[in-house]
Amino acid sequence: MATRSKKAVSAGPATRGLKVVSRTASFYRAGRQFTAEPTTVPLSELTPEQLEAITDEPMLVSQEVDIEPAEDAAADT
Repeated sequence: MATRSKKAVSAGPATRGLKVVSRTASFYRAGRQFTAEPTTVPLSELTPEQLEAITDEPMLVSQEVDIEPAEDAAADT
């Protein structure tokens, strides 16, 4: 099995996200598809390079937002 030589670095915590809307019907950047519907991506799922590619792209409108933590599944039992 192949292993990565570099550890992936996230662009931020899972409690912060990037809300992204495409200025066109569909637009791809940083390996993701964005549409006219808002998409929120946790910063922990993006590398600093992907974050920069998205925020610097004129065809995308982006805004950092807070993400509500997921409810603990163990609390339901």
